[in-house]
Amino acid sequence: DTLLPGQWLNDQIIEYALQRLRNASKPRKVGPLVQTVPPATTQLFLHAPELASSVARDLHLDIAAGPIVFCLNNPSDVSRPLSGTHWSALVLVTETRRAKWRVRHLHYDSMEGGVNDRIAARLSDTLKAVFGSPEAVLEHVDSFRGRQKNAHDCGVF
Repeated sequence: DTLLPGQWLNDQIIEYALQRLRNASKPRKVGPLVQTVPPATTQLFLHAPELASSVARDLHLDIAAGPIVFCLNNPSDVSRPLSGTHWSALVLVTETRRAKWRVRHLHYDSMEGGVNDRIAARLSDTLKAVFGSPEAVLEHVDSFRGRQKNAHDCGVF
């Protein structure tokens, strides 16, 4: 039912899409490995930051290996699973400029108005500590693929 027009995408659909991305990005000869973090684990990073480092180790997340994609949802009540109303993505990428390595936190949000900006900033702060990149700056990426024109297609973008 969640894939029908007018329905909201839930954690299971987002996790399925992330699994497809992981499978398509298996180690290959060219290009970085894309690492993804399940929505429930992203919520754990947000609401139990003291566990974030050990969870990242358990998941074998390695910022040097390639981009890491975190899918964000804005639950109003963390005790109620699937209670959020909007999806966005925070992507950690590394780049080298002038022989200096740096980490960028890119927040992709398909809805104008910064619905998930506050949550993205909280997650970014936690991830700076987890990956030892306190200099990383959170960047809001506005010009990408498009904007949603309704209240239920955020997971598609």
